[in-house]
Amino acid sequence: GFNLYVADASVKWLDKAAVRDYGPAHYSLGVIFATGTGAPQDYTSAFEHFSKAAAQGIVEAQYNLAVCYEKGRGTAVDREQANAWYQKAAAQGFAKAQAKLDPEVIATAAPSADPATAPPAVPETVPGTGVDVALKPVLELAEATTPHPEDWLAQQNPDAYALQLVVVSSLASVTRFFDTYQIAQPKAYYTINRDGKLLYRIVCGVFESRATAEAASAGMSEQLEGLSPVIVRYAAIQAALND
Repeated sequence: GFNLYVADASVKWLDKAAVRDYGPAHYSLGVIFATGTGAPQDYTSAFEHFSKAAAQGIVEAQYNLAVCYEKGRGTAVDREQANAWYQKAAAQGFAKAQAKLDPEVIATAAPSADPATAPPAVPETVPGTGVDVALKPVLELAEATTPHPEDWLAQQNPDAYALQLVVVSSLASVTRFFDTYQIAQPKAYYTINRDGKLLYRIVCGVFESRATAEAASAGMSEQLEGLSPVIVRYAAIQAALND
């Protein structure tokens, strides 16, 4: 089997399915490695799994593989390969891939009308197990997305977990932090008042269990160059928002 850091049963089952070259399992493992959710973040492994899923016609994997090539995540930058995979995803009507291409290119990338060549559907469970494969929305790998606002934090499940990465004293420090560390997970910051001084807490991730959060924390420690993420429940974050 693959050399995975197993954080929970779902990753074990995905590994078993991937050994049988099951495309949706490869895609899900690509997401896990790219985000560091359930295993230490590893772009090389993410690239390998996205490649295998993309070859089976899974459009989300094709798009993510193109992003890997474009941004050099897990592989060398290769704009020709990036463009080729964007075209494959665009041919299936994938809007984000189409937005990467010129209109003339999109027009020549018509999807096949033959049902026999249609890509396999991405199911919600691994066949024969009932295990949730935890498919997630397409990733904007390596792209510095805007952190979510405080109201996004308020909407999360209070029983879920996040990683508190650092507390800084200015908005400029928040910006520098995100510029320095490309966090490939949902991220946000919120303000607290401590002894009359406004501080900014930076958090990331939405984890259903503490074990998954611990695995993600371990995977991020090296990336954060000595900073140790603190596991916090969203209930505590939401209480701080209401103070």
